[in-house]
Amino acid sequence: MDETDRARAIERLLPPLVHRLNNALALCQGVLELGPGASELDRHNARRELGCLGASLARLAQLARPPSTRAEVVALDPIGESCALLLGPLARALRVELAVRAGAGLSARADARLETLVLVATFELLELLAARAPAARRLRLTLDARAGRARISLAAAAALDPARVPEALQTYARERGLAFRRRVTARGTGLCLCLPLLSSGPPAPARAPRRRVLLVQEEGQDRELAATLLREHGCEVREEPRVPEAGWFELVLLDERALAADPQAGARLERLACARVERFRPPLRPAELLRLLQA
Repeated sequence: MDETDRARAIERLLPPLVHRLNNALALCQGVLELGPGASELDRHNARRELGCLGASLARLAQLARPPSTRAEVVALDPIGESCALLLGPLARALRVELAVRAGAGLSARADARLETLVLVATFELLELLAARAPAARRLRLTLDARAGRARISLAAAAALDPARVPEALQTYARERGLAFRRRVTARGTGLCLCLPLLSSGPPAPARAPRRRVLLVQEEGQDRELAATLLREHGCEVREEPRVPEAGWFELVLLDERALAADPQAGARLERLACARVERFRPPLRPAELLRLLQA
């Protein structure tokens, strides 16, 4: 992997990541200022944000260090956590839907730099997808096991120029004799790296399907905090400043100011495939947001 690629990834992900962590600090500061008046939900959110802050800084420090080539047992779950923590804010800034799915307790023998390679490859695909039409801006990172092997796969919902698809993982696989596939079709682009599986934990309990939620609100701290809380409660969130032309959602949360500022919003809303629409007036407090989610 070219060190220039790693440096460019760090430079691009820092601004949205700093913005995200500043919001976390602001929430924690607000809870401190409230003191005994802070609700249990506020305290829970503050603890969650402090955990996110610490984990993000630890992952960022690891990415900034020169990656080691020492072979060791690598747990795959932390690789997914790194991508979600460090690249999630950048993906939202680029309006790319990034989904990270990791199996429970999977580990493989690999170089310690594997996490950095996956991070940089995911970053490069995010950059390529940012120039695509909104409907194609989806990227999924999956870490699981199949046929006794650990599998790391990246799937983009767009046909990307093969000459620009990242090659770092392919080079890594070729140097070590590992199975690797790179496929570009009219429907999408996929990368898949397979490693020897060392162990796997107990099967993860079945999860309920993630609820698709559209949050229509002007960009800012209020929208980011609402989206973060929705994701913490298992929702797949799409954030928009105005009602989009198309899409399907189980729930649409609509800021009444966005509706008033856009005369065509009502017509576009009728064309959306959605089960329920809830309007709100900002600021949307956590308790009110959860009430709308559970209604």
